[in-house]
Amino acid sequence: MPESGSLREEVLSYFAERFGVSEDAFSELIFIERKGEIWAASVTFPPAIFGVRPPGLRALRRMRDKLKPTSLFLRFLGDRITASRVEISAVKDLRVLLLGGELPSELSSGYVAISFRGDVIGCGTVSAGYVKATLPTGRKKELLEILEVDCNFHHGNLAYNSGKIVLD
Repeated sequence: MPESGSLREEVLSYFAERFGVSEDAFSELIFIERKGEIWAASVTFPPAIFGVRPPGLRALRRMRDKLKPTSLFLRFLGDRITASRVEISAVKDLRVLLLGGELPSELSSGYVAISFRGDVIGCGTVSAGYVKATLPTGRKKELLEILEVDCNFHHGNLAYNSGKIVLD
């Protein structure tokens, strides 16, 4: 299932306009659309090899009248995202987002990359001056667990050799 030139143009244009990502970031990627999902891969597979999913990372989903980036693909792009990026530095603010709350944002409405202390953790959406996380539920739970362990460790509530891993 070869990539079409118009699909590539649409994807590159979307990420350039919304997230400030340079075309160079996609130089070794091809894009394949299947059932309303756009996948990014580094190689093309013959159609006979395609299983239920195309190879690579799911990059975008087609919503009614717009494209929605996946959290995983935004994490893949990481530091190459220079626009529509919400920087979070306080643990309490990250916890608010992960628990389904909102934070004020001056960014324009639409999808954004949520970044915690410089690392992109996934997708969010800004509406009416507030940002809300749209990360997958499993990813939210995982990050909340990491925050809990990290806070317990740094506040002396966790034994050093408890077997839990702390990520700084």
